[in-house]
Amino acid sequence: MKRNRFLIATIVVLVVINLITLTLLWNMNKGFDDEDPRRHRHEMFFERKLGLNDEQIEKFEEARRKHFEKMKSINREIRELRNEMSSLMKERKENEAKEIISKIGTKYEELELANFDHFRELRSYCNPTQQQIFDSVMNKVTSHPRRRGHGRH
Repeated sequence: MKRNRFLIATIVVLVVINLITLTLLWNMNKGFDDEDPRRHRHEMFFERKLGLNDEQIEKFEEARRKHFEKMKSINREIRELRNEMSSLMKERKENEAKEIISKIGTKYEELELANFDHFRELRSYCNPTQQQIFDSVMNKVTSHPRRRGHGRH
């Protein structure tokens, strides 16, 4: 009887973990959709907060478009590597899995570097007064607990 309860509890926990994982994966992919309303909200925030002129807005939009294309590409590569790793779990090929995990880590490093380069580029389009505001906003964003450790912005 105790064994059955333990098995049922284990199955329930595993199902919950799988549902959470699927939800996280699905939401992670949504963040780079061109029609993501959050993205537009962020664009308007920077325009208002920094008081961007038309030329700056155009530069920001172009930089943002290129950045999101790059992010989509890297995230696609991460998904492909995860799928590859998933198939290795069935075959119990631990050494190959470690190689793929290392590649995934390298891709996350690329994501962080791409974010850094992107924000540095956006900052370069600002005048000195706007740069101070930009720096202040970025300090708040990067210190917010929800944002720490994520490859997206």
